[in-house]
Amino acid sequence: MNESVAVFENKEHDFPQRITYFKKADGVLEIELLGVEDGAKEKRVSYTLKRSR
Repeated sequence: MNESVAVFENKEHDFPQRITYFKKADGVLEIELLGVEDGAKEKRVSYTLKRSR
């Protein structure tokens, strides 16, 4: 973890097992959810959040 990346992980959880937050220089926040689904299939979901005015 540093000023621009934070990672939270729990391998005993079903989904997500890892959540990563990326703070970009332009104020955008990217979130990546990663885990195993149905016991073997890797699943990845990403979100991009941008501040509205």
